[in-house]
Amino acid sequence: VCAFKWRLGLGPDGGHCHDGKNPRRNHFGELGRGMGHRRAAVNIVERPFYGPTDWDYVKRLTGVLRVEDTCGLVFVDSDTNEIVAAGIVDNILRKSANISIAITKTMALKHGIAQRFLEYVFIDLDREYLCSFVGETNIKALRLNKKLGLKEFARYPEDYEAGADLILMRLARSDYLKRK
Repeated sequence: VCAFKWRLGLGPDGGHCHDGKNPRRNHFGELGRGMGHRRAAVNIVERPFYGPTDWDYVKRLTGVLRVEDTCGLVFVDSDTNEIVAAGIVDNILRKSANISIAITKTMALKHGIAQRFLEYVFIDLDREYLCSFVGETNIKALRLNKKLGLKEFARYPEDYEAGADLILMRLARSDYLKRK
């Protein structure tokens, strides 16, 4: 079951269009070229996380352990059937849930996958807070969490690895809705 489907390509203004209509043509009349590089259109579909087939992907990229209440969304390139990203939710409490995001195609972030995942946690699962544990040496994850609006909430000294803290980041639904 797909909640939505994107057709990603270049729009007439050089930006990305979500429906693939009006692809940009360069001065040679070629489609999909801009700024000296080629971007192929990609069809990304969302589906619910299914442990037996999706867990290896998530575990390989995040290292998180699957627990009884693990759920989430998986984003798949429908042309290749390859998973490009997954958002996992676990340790779901009365008001909050822990999240992990696994991404193999970073271009997917530019097209709303992360925002859709936040919507899933706050709206679909109706949580008031989402939390994310990130090692202070995991610069890419820290940067992504900050872009999504998460803020440092607590630190566990040297709990990630020797000399590196584990950082608990949190985002409130009220802050998410203000940014949206």
